[in-house]
Formats: sequence, C-alpha cells, structure tokens
Amino acid sequence: MAEPQPSLSRTLEAVTWLLTTVAVIVVGLRFYTRAIIVRRVGWDDWMMLLSLGLMITDSVFVQISVQHGLGNSQWTLLEEDAITAIKWDYLAQPPAIIGPALGRISFAMLLLNLIGTHKARRIPLHVIIVSQFIANTLVFVLILAQCKPIESLWDYRITGVCWGLDSQSKIGFFQGALNAATDLTLAIFPTIFVWGLQMKLSQKVSLAVLMGLGVFAMVGSIMKTVYLPSVGKRENYTYNTAPLIIWWMVEGYLVIIATSIVTLRPLFKKRTKHSGASGNAHGIRTIGSSTPKGYISTTDPAADDFPLTYMGTETGMGQPSVRAGYDSSNSHELTERNGEHNIRKTVSISVNVSGNRRS
Repeated sequence: MAEPQPSLSRTLEAVTWLLTTVAVIVVGLRFYTRAIIVRRVGWDDWMMLLSLGLMITDSVFVQISVQHGLGNSQWTLLEEDAITAIKWDYLAQPPAIIGPALGRISFAMLLLNLIGTHKARRIPLHVIIVSQFIANTLVFVLILAQCKPIESLWDYRITGVCWGLDSQSKIGFFQGALNAATDLTLAIFPTIFVWGLQMKLSQKVSLAVLMGLGVFAMVGSIMKTVYLPSVGKRENYTYNTAPLIIWWMVEGYLVIIATSIVTLRPLFKKRTKHSGASGNAHGIRTIGSSTPKGYISTTDPAADDFPLTYMGTETGMGQPSVRAGYDSSNSHELTERNGEHNIRKTVSISVNVSGNRRS
C-alpha cells in the first residue's frame, strides 16, 4: 500500500465554489442588463441560464462527493464512503458535459443574432449548435449506459458488464477534441466580421478580445482531455479523478463567464448625447443589417459607435434582428461621424422581413 498522497479536497472545493460564485454574478448581471437596460431577454440568455443551472447541479454533486472523501487516497477511506464518493462523482459527470455544451450553443445563438443574413457566416454557427448538442448528448448517454447494471460503475462489490477502457477513452478524447475546437472557433469567429466594421482600430481590437475570451475555456477543455484516462482506472479512483474534476469545472464555468461578459457592455457604457432621442426602446443593431455603412442609429436609446450595444432577436434562432431594430416611422434620423463634427441628416430605409416591405 503506497503512502497516502496530499488531499485535493480543499482545492476541489475552492475551485468549485469560487467559479460558481463568479458565474452566478456574471449571469445575474447579464439578465439585469438584458431585462432592465436593453429591455429584451433572448433565447440565448435562457439557454445560458440553463447552462448555469446544470453547472451548479454539478457543483453540488461534487461537493457531496468531497464530503465522502473525493480528493483523498481511496485506501484511507471507509468502504462505504469510497463507494458513495465515486457514485456522486459519476452522477456529476452528465451535468458537467451538457452544461458547457449549452453555454457554447448560447454564444453561437448570440452570434447568429449579430451577423445578419450572411449565409456563409451563419452555416458554421448552425453546425456548431447541432454538433455540440448531438455529440455531448451522446457522451452523456454513453456514460450512463457503459455498465449494466449502472450501480456497478461505482460499487465494486456488484458484478457488472462494462465496455472496455479503450472504448471509453476514445469517446472521451473525441468529445474533448470537439469541445476544444469549438471553443477556439467561437473565440476566433467574431474577429472575422468585427474587422470589417467602420470603427477605430482600438475599438476593433477591444471588441475582438471581448468576444474571444472563450479561448480560455479551450484551455480547460484541453486539460480535461489530458486527465480523461483517470476515469478508466479503478485503482485509487477518488484521488486520481480529482484533477479531472478541477479542469471540467474550469472548462464549464469559463464557457459561461467568458461568453457572458460581452453582453454586459451596456451596463458600463456611458450613454451618448443622443440617448434621449425618441425611438424603439427595444432597438437592436445587427451587423450586416440595412443601416448605411458609416452610420449609427440614434433611434437606439443607447446608440454609440460600438455596434454591440443591443443583441438578441424575437426568435433567438435563425431570424435576423433587422425587424426589431427599427421603429415604424417612415424615416430614421442617423448621425454621420465626420471627424469631430456631427452632420445630421434624415435617411429613408426600406427593410424586407418575411415578405413584408416596410419603409
């Protein structure tokens, strides 16, 4: 019997509840911003809330496991405690898989609302949404179906039939590689259309960085994949899986935090001198919409030259937000940026939505 290794229980608890607290605060501010300031809560927001709920469930399950010895050498635990710790470890895995997947889907939905009807840009985002849902749901099902009866996963006293460790590893590595690639894609993708906007270079860089924070979640995905083989090892399971759990917590919560921060800008933004202009209180500006190049809409009560003030659509999926971005008046007052001077003019805009022409 080897010498007991230093306990990782306290590290598990610290990482888990620190990240949980930060994520709850960020998502809470997200909903405050959307509901109170922007006055529009979209499907991407509700999807993110569901993602947070699953990760909190994961945190609770891990905490129960820690209370029974997770993070400690297994031979230092009572047999019943070891079995209970492993049980809650396994039960924590499904929400840890589905939670980050829904967070990525939420961010992809947000980007769909921003890029307008550009088909070449929308297709990759739809692929991400479908692949994240199918792949992670499949892994979730396979984890629970890998042993019959399921209790033999955590109770070594029960004789069961389980898949080979090789199969488990291949499934885990596929999922880890897909999630890491998705995180990288979602971090880089916004830069593609941000760089084509009419704004200062410093604003382009700051916006690209703000929307690319998900790259940190990719690090969590990679590290989680590195520690995946520990799941297939029966020996000293309560200790060997602790680093894996730490990294899946980092992955899951960073997806939520990083992809929600971009929605908080209206909370910290100073209103422009046109903030009191009349217009649609639910205005939404969409990249690639009908707003003339080089202009910003002053019907938006928080309009400025940073084109991510308002986000979201009425459907949240697939329908561009052009319709909701303008009021029903026949013309719209726009401000052209011309050096230090503002030249105000009236521009008529025609928008076709679902076959109905509005002018």
